[in-house]
Amino acid sequence: MSYAILLENINPDFYATKIDTEFNPVRTAANTLRFEVCLDSRENISITPEQPDEEEGGRYVVLSDNSDGYDTFTQIFDQINAIDPIFVIDNGDLVFNGTPNQYRLFDMSVNQISSTVCTTLGNHDIYNNGRDIYTKLYGPGYYSFDFGYSVFQTCNSI
Repeated sequence: MSYAILLENINPDFYATKIDTEFNPVRTAANTLRFEVCLDSRENISITPEQPDEEEGGRYVVLSDNSDGYDTFTQIFDQINAIDPIFVIDNGDLVFNGTPNQYRLFDMSVNQISSTVCTTLGNHDIYNNGRDIYTKLYGPGYYSFDFGYSVFQTCNSI
């Protein structure tokens, strides 16, 4: 029997290199890796998570408030790509007032970043029904993940 496994993680490209190619790992979304395993009814497999260390590019970048600053942030994105962090956290105010077109512009802008981008909500992001748009595009506004010995958690009252 074949089973599809979705691994939602901050760095699916890292894990894709750690999974046997026979499982055909494929990145299906910004933070999602899909692979398949075939097992008979009595067979077990073990999947052990692994964290990248500092030598493997364990750095990350935090930025925020890039609404309406596309020209400035394009230069910053070039610098981020030169660092080659394992992920980037954008701490909110992704857009100026939550409209669909502004989210489209934000996506076009951050697609220049070669690393996974983790976003959080800012007050500008929820204007004009922006929270619903954010949720449809990026998932829940509140989440957490572990990286090395650190826990990252969104926690704002917006």
